[in-house]
Amino acid sequence: MAEKLTIMAMGAQGDGLASHDGQTVYVPGALPGETVRATLDDARAHDVEIVTPSAERVSPSCPHFGDCGGCSVQHWADPPYRAWKRQLVADALSRQGIETKVASLVPGTPRIRRRATFSVLRRPEGVRLGFQREGSHMIVDTTDCHVVDPVLNRARGALKALAKAVLPVMKAAAKPVSMTVTVTQTGLDVAVAGDFTLSEPGRQAAIGIALKANFARLTVRDEVLAETRKPAVSFDGIAVGLPPGGFIQATARAESAMRDLVTGHMQGARSVADLFAGCGTFALPLARLARVHAVEGDRASLAALDAAWRAASGQKLRRVTTER
Repeated sequence: MAEKLTIMAMGAQGDGLASHDGQTVYVPGALPGETVRATLDDARAHDVEIVTPSAERVSPSCPHFGDCGGCSVQHWADPPYRAWKRQLVADALSRQGIETKVASLVPGTPRIRRRATFSVLRRPEGVRLGFQREGSHMIVDTTDCHVVDPVLNRARGALKALAKAVLPVMKAAAKPVSMTVTVTQTGLDVAVAGDFTLSEPGRQAAIGIALKANFARLTVRDEVLAETRKPAVSFDGIAVGLPPGGFIQATARAESAMRDLVTGHMQGARSVADLFAGCGTFALPLARLARVHAVEGDRASLAALDAAWRAASGQKLRRVTTER
């Protein structure tokens, strides 16, 4: 039976929060102040109908929003969205007893995300590639994601051909395979991971597709099948060769804003420890200011960081040591 709920606040994952019989209920797609009607499955609302919409509700920019699970709050106006995101940080710090000023959100813009992990299934009727519906293995085959770099959207045909080449036909209940695609300065870095066996014909077909699509590198289940040029990025002018599927900040704009904050704070430091250093997003630029000890769990990322430091002879970097 459908229940009528009043949304009291926005949860940390972008669900509206309501109360029913003394229990907090998570209502996807709802905004604070709205009245909704929904069926309840324990603490989760389904089949949500907006009865009284909020004045802060706006039309989502992406036609897939609400079906695709990649985004959660495109239906919320920008000012309250920014305030909510900022408050998440303030509340997290407060819970740990940390009192400090939290500045305003540094906003992004559409179509600048340079790294995405797509979910992929090969079914008898064809390949589905996109993002999973919330709480489901169902893949919404988005044709034009408004968040990612247009280069990633244009690569969809080649990525689907690649999936068809390397994946077996999968059962309906099969867990999707992941395909992490990163836009680098030298081309696309494509890394496929999941529970499947790569056949020799599939291997050869995948190599041909990668070469035809001009991927910089193709890795399937940790095996580099093709690398015509090293996928490279630049951290404040310092060139770094990424390991397969290596982590970088999702947008260059966010990376730049974070780096400016970190390096500005560290002015005058003589020694710096960078924990969870990755490939050197902060460690390498910080080496212009101080000695840096970079700590990271991923061996390939540490190797890339170390190689970049050793190759940056003209950058006047101070010593960078690494530890796994």
